[in-house]
Amino acid sequence: GILDRHLYWNDQQASESFLSFCRTREAAVRIAQQLNYPLASATPATVEVTLSFPAFNSQIEIAKNSVWLINNISFVCLTPIVIPANQSSISVSMVQGTNYTLNKTATGAAWAVIALPLNISNLEVKVNGEVWQKVDSFIGITNQKSYKYGERSIGQTVTFGANVGTLQPSQGDAIAISGILTLGTKGNIPTAGFPVVAGTTILNGLGQNVTNAFTGVTTTAAMGGKDVESIDSIKANAPAFYTTQGRCVTKEDYEAVVRTIQELNEVKIIPGQDINRYGEVLCLIYGDDPY
Repeated sequence: GILDRHLYWNDQQASESFLSFCRTREAAVRIAQQLNYPLASATPATVEVTLSFPAFNSQIEIAKNSVWLINNISFVCLTPIVIPANQSSISVSMVQGTNYTLNKTATGAAWAVIALPLNISNLEVKVNGEVWQKVDSFIGITNQKSYKYGERSIGQTVTFGANVGTLQPSQGDAIAISGILTLGTKGNIPTAGFPVVAGTTILNGLGQNVTNAFTGVTTTAAMGGKDVESIDSIKANAPAFYTTQGRCVTKEDYEAVVRTIQELNEVKIIPGQDINRYGEVLCLIYGDDPY
């Protein structure tokens, strides 16, 4: 019995080494990394909103990252909302999620890695108050103040470089990371016309609280929210993507690359020579999400 149990766990451990048989996300992510497969991260739903309010005597500015509730789901306006005097309505764009911030002090260690929640999006990384650039690879980069972003077994991560052409934050540097924690597909609202309620205190030019004077309604559906890539998607797409080696030559190569986009129902690739449009490739993509 002890031997059988030992062999069983050995088999389970071995199965996690193969993409086709693994059951845990950690194993799937590690293997995808070995294949250099770009895992799809979570994205928030976006929505257009019309806000209504009394015509104020002076301009009101609502700071960026203000919070609003739509169908009891949190949305954020990523830009400041500037309301001119004597205006009674304004249209703004919002994304689904809640604000996230993380402040750390750099240790100066090479290839420093910072773990973040898996459902983070709209990432911004600052070092000593200066915005750094997100890159897919540290090879051939032109901006030394760059960081690499992507999912690892510990979640979404920010990695700072330490090789030729890159910089790492020095010991004692202030690292500030901000973003949006999104519900992904659960943040999609398929119809318009939902009431919008302010979740952030709004003050007028005299410093008075006028939050309750604001009403709103969605003018579009909230769409575009996606979850992090599923294990089944990784299993299906990572091997096909690897076989292309970053090149698109055959129809199958194009299909493999296009399928790195999440939640596609169907992909059809038409070579240009089949329709007398030489040098072109027509990619027809169908999915539930119109965005």
